Amino acid sequence: MNQIKEVFDKVFSRWEIKIPFKNLDKKINGFIQEKGWLIQYCFGKEADKEYMDYFAEHRMTDPRHERIYEDGNTESLSYYQIGYRIIEDDPVQTEKNKNEFYEHNKKVAQELLDKGFHRQTINTALLSGMVNDD
Repeated sequence: MNQIKEVFDKVFSRWEIKIPFKNLDKKINGFIQEKGWLIQYCFGKEADKEYMDYFAEHRMTDPRHERIYEDGNTESLSYYQIGYRIIEDDPVQTEKNKNEFYEHNKKVAQELLDKGFHRQTINTALLSGMVNDD
């Protein structure tokens, strides 16, 4: 588990954010909300490898959704798309792009909810279509 802590702490070192060791040691799912970040994390096991997944949002950057394995290796997981392409002279394609955007983001939202990541920012709600931006 020390490798997980090292990798996580390095990712957020610029903001001096660290995962609480007691949560890591006891594999307690949780969240960190500080310095503009909302970071949610949970623990799991795949085959014989333990891991920690985290989803991090900040109002000034794209979201991150990653898995850190106990050996320190990482894997990028699904995250929200930030926008879709608007084609002014092709409203049909624009509507298709919009529908695919919300379909993808709703799928990601459900994956996050299934992990227990229930805390949301307004950006999450808007990107997933959980609230209307009109």
